[in-house]
This record gives sequence, C-alpha cells and structure tokens, in this order.
Amino acid sequence: MFTKYRIFSTSALLTLTRLAGAGIGFLTQVALARLLSAEELGLFYSVTSLAPIVSLVVALGYPNIMTRFISRYRERGKPGYEAAFIRRARRDTFIWAILSATVISIAALLIPGFSLDLRWAIVLTALTVIPYSSERVLGTIAVAYRRFALAHLPGMALRPMFFAMAIAVAWLAGIPMSVLELVFLTLVAVSLAWGVQYILLRTTLAKLEKPAATPRLVKRWRREAWPLVMVAAFTGLLSELAVLLATPFMQSADVAAFGICLKLAFLVGFAVQAAHQTILPDLGDAAARRERGGMSAKLLAASLFPIVVTGLAVIASVAAGELLLGVFGEEFKAAKTTLIILLVAQLVRALAGPSPHLLTLRGAQTISAAICGASLAVLLIGNALLAPMLGSEGAAISLLVTTVFWLGATAIALHRVGGARSDLAGLLQRRRALDESVASEAAE
Repeated sequence: MFTKYRIFSTSALLTLTRLAGAGIGFLTQVALARLLSAEELGLFYSVTSLAPIVSLVVALGYPNIMTRFISRYRERGKPGYEAAFIRRARRDTFIWAILSATVISIAALLIPGFSLDLRWAIVLTALTVIPYSSERVLGTIAVAYRRFALAHLPGMALRPMFFAMAIAVAWLAGIPMSVLELVFLTLVAVSLAWGVQYILLRTTLAKLEKPAATPRLVKRWRREAWPLVMVAAFTGLLSELAVLLATPFMQSADVAAFGICLKLAFLVGFAVQAAHQTILPDLGDAAARRERGGMSAKLLAASLFPIVVTGLAVIASVAAGELLLGVFGEEFKAAKTTLIILLVAQLVRALAGPSPHLLTLRGAQTISAAICGASLAVLLIGNALLAPMLGSEGAAISLLVTTVFWLGATAIALHRVGGARSDLAGLLQRRRALDESVASEAAE
C-alpha cells in the first residue's frame, strides 16, 4: 500500500512541478506569439525541433536500455560492468554529438537557397545537440537510480525558466527578437540546464566502481541499443517529430498553430511520461529478478493519475479551448479542434499504460523498433494526405491515428512475447481476477 501511494505521489509531484515550469513556458510561448509573426513562429518551431531529434539519434539508443542494464548489473553484483556501461553510453553519445553538429553546420553553410540568418540559426541548433544529448543520457541515469527530480527538473522547469530569463534580459537590453536570436537563447538555456544537472549528478557518478568491461560486452550494448533509437523517438520526442514531419506539407502559419497546440497538449501529456518513468526502475528490477507477478498494483497506481489529468484536459479544451488559444493571438483561436484532437491522443497514451517500456524491458527491442518504424511511416503518410487539405487539424488527426496504431501494435506484440497487459482495461481485469481468486480461497 505504501509503495502504491509513493508512486502516485512521486508522479503527481513531478507533474505539479512540471506545471510550475509550464506556467513559465506558457507565458514565454505567449510572448513569442506576440513578438513574432505566425510565419516566423512556425520557422522557429521547425528549426528548434531539429536539435531534440538529432540528440536522440546520437544517444544511440542507450537511454532506452539504461534502466535495464543498470538494474541487471546491480542485482547480479557487477559494479564494474555497471560503471563501464554508463561511461560507454556517455562517451559514445558525446562523440556522435560532436560529429553530427559538425556535419549539420557544414551542410547549413553550403546548401544553396537559405538566407544568412537561417543558415546561422541551423548552426546554433546543431550546437544545441551537444548539451541536449548529454542531458538525455544523464536524465536516464538519474531515473535508473531513482533520482526522479534530477532526471526531470532540468528539462521541465530549469530550461524554460532559463529561456524566459534570457528573453527578458535580451528584451531589457534592447536586443531584437528575431528567429536567429531566439535560437541562440535556446542554446544558452539548454546548456545551463545541462550544467546544473551534471553538477548535481556528479555525486552519484563519483560513487561508481572502476569500469571493467570486455569488447564483447560493448558490442552487445551497442547491438541492443541501436534498434531503440526509433523507439526513443516515439516515447520521448513525438511532439518535435510531429512538427518536423508536418512542416513540408503546411504553410508556416499552420505550423505555428500546430506547434502551439502540440506544446499545450504535451505539457499535459507530461503526466503520462512522469508516471511511466517513475515505475520504470521497479519494472527493471522485476525483470532482472525474473519476477512474473506483483507489478499489477504498481502499474495500476501509476496509470490512474495521468488518466485523470489527460481526461480533465480534454474536457477543458472542449469547454474553453478557444479562449485559451486566444491568449496567443486571435489568429490561433481557430485551432481549437486541433488542440482537442492532440489532447485525445495524450489520453490514449495514458489509457495504454507503459506498454513500450515493458516491451523493451523484455528484450524485444527489435520488434519495438519495427513497430515504431511502421508508425513513423503512418505519420508521414497521414501528414502528406491530410495536412495539405486540413492544415493543423490534418496534422493532428495524423498524429492521433499514429498514436493508436503504435500503441495497439505494441500491445499485441507484448502479448505475443509473453508480457502482461499494461493498459487500464487489462489491469482492471487482472485485478478483478485476483480479487475473485482471493475471495474463493477465503471461502474455502
């Protein structure tokens, strides 16, 4: 019972903290919508969505196997392997981040047809990949050691706070707010958030044993991590990916409306992410010990809070979505339906539970990667068909269909590899069967 309420409280606390950071982010987005034209805002969203996606790729899938291997080596008493795995993940990520930033910068400067400001905006976004990717790896290390606040606070609170402060300082200094300057301020905010996270996590990293691993182990880590790059895109960066894939099929003004609705929807959707990541270390430990039961109550407890939050958000968007979007500007009021559709997609994620995480923990990363690859194709095709006709609503429908396809296919795959269902209906059914079994034994 204590564990149940601890999980609920942790995810609730992280979500409330996220909402505090979201308040800052919300005001910042309002300021951006007022400072920039719809076309400039759409361009800003398109350019800045590149850094999170590239940082995910250069992390090479290590964040998605972090909990699994750290739990395994801790349970088996192999601290040398544990330390070596963490060092290898950080080193490989850093090297690939440097290489990708260099390649993107050279391409931005050489490809014809770009304005000078756009070229340098892409270069600054490329540089942002370096601290962004490091923050991603450090965050999953923090999750594995149950330092949830340190895992989430830099990205969900410190980064928007630093960005807002940078805009305020630039404003007071009289620096004009163009797309280029805002991309530079994004680089500053991401770097500061990463620096704080690294300083606070050093105590945990310093306690690790001397790394000890063989080339065979390193090859195994890389082999199991690579397929999960696609998985990470859908579990962690679906909002940025959705903007990037919708951009070629819509006008910049429609991209701006879609981007604002996405940011609002995924602020609410953080309740889903926080709850699922809070339960992840327990799931990893259970997998390492090869336990087959005892997790249903924890999964159910971790599912209730995000379902309530996302459900209430859908109702609120129906009742007052137009009023909320009007804060960003009169031209965004028409995107109310887009916001509702995107919030429904978040509700679907909450109802489905942490199925993608469970599939990965069972070692089925190749299957999971194939599902995510197919989902990416669905998203791209949906955008190509619907976005030109329906604008931001078409992009939102495409994302909703993709979410249903992704989670439905994941649930089927999880069942076939012998994993327990993690969706709300399955958890309630299992809980009812357990209660009936207990009642039957008591009657006998």
